[in-house]
Amino acid sequence: MTVLDRLKKAIEKIEELSSPCLLCPRECKAKRKEGEVGVCGLDDKLKVFCCNLHFGEEPPLSGTGLKEGVPAKGSGTIFFSGCNLRCVYCQNFAFSHKGNGRFMTVEELAGEMLKLQQRGAKNINFVTPTPQILPALKALLIARENGLTLPLLYNCGGYESIEVLKALDGVVDIYLPDAKYQDNALAKKYSYAEDYPEKNILALKEMWRQTKSFSFDEDGYMTKGMIVRHLVLPNAVDNSLAVLDKLKEEFADDTGKVPFGFSLMCQYFPTFNSKNYPELKDRLSFDEYLKTLEKLDTMDFELEFVQEHDDCIE
Repeated sequence: MTVLDRLKKAIEKIEELSSPCLLCPRECKAKRKEGEVGVCGLDDKLKVFCCNLHFGEEPPLSGTGLKEGVPAKGSGTIFFSGCNLRCVYCQNFAFSHKGNGRFMTVEELAGEMLKLQQRGAKNINFVTPTPQILPALKALLIARENGLTLPLLYNCGGYESIEVLKALDGVVDIYLPDAKYQDNALAKKYSYAEDYPEKNILALKEMWRQTKSFSFDEDGYMTKGMIVRHLVLPNAVDNSLAVLDKLKEEFADDTGKVPFGFSLMCQYFPTFNSKNYPELKDRLSFDEYLKTLEKLDTMDFELEFVQEHDDCIE
């Protein structure tokens, strides 16, 4: 089956799930084609905050510091408006929660993808695409038919529908999901998704089943694979340690190696509704981050990426 055939098949399947909406584990059943808005804050219209080269992703995705002598090319990032998670500390709240952005046609979005390729992007990076995956794929199909060859990166919160992910098999090249919680109470309190831990692990298993291994181009840019991200929250180190334990429990081989990539982030800062949660009012302390780093040092991921704490607090 060709890439275009897989895309057409994915669009057909996801169309069935989009209205009443079953695109994420919330299964809110919003009649989006009739203008009804889902939990994500969206109906069926395509809305995008921005499309641009982004240099802040992990090195093999955006190229920053990838290899000596190889210039950073950037990730061709498309920030979709809306989100199926409702994180109270969301750093992208302006478009993920408040819905800022502009309405586009699928033809316009396809044109933006082709422009990003012309500008030298190393991938097309769909950020929080889950609620809008149907028009996003329709745009991708048009772009592929008109010469887009870049790998597709699916950058999401990790709260995903298995049916949607299965439909994306052979369409997505790189998965970049979060693993936010293994504490159900925190998941409910901070993201209004009490079942996040269970749904997240199932989603990660399906993503890894599809990618299986890593592939890189001659300059070291990733063309296939999975990197799991985790943001350490203040006063929630036990949750972070539990996330690492769960990933090892579910994915490690007999030698203890976890075969995909892991990215540990310390960039939390109080924003959006975090002011209403006293335990989230300060930045992450170095001691909290160090405890998580020490745990990570005992593990063996295929790839590991770590943010420097000093960089996160500037």
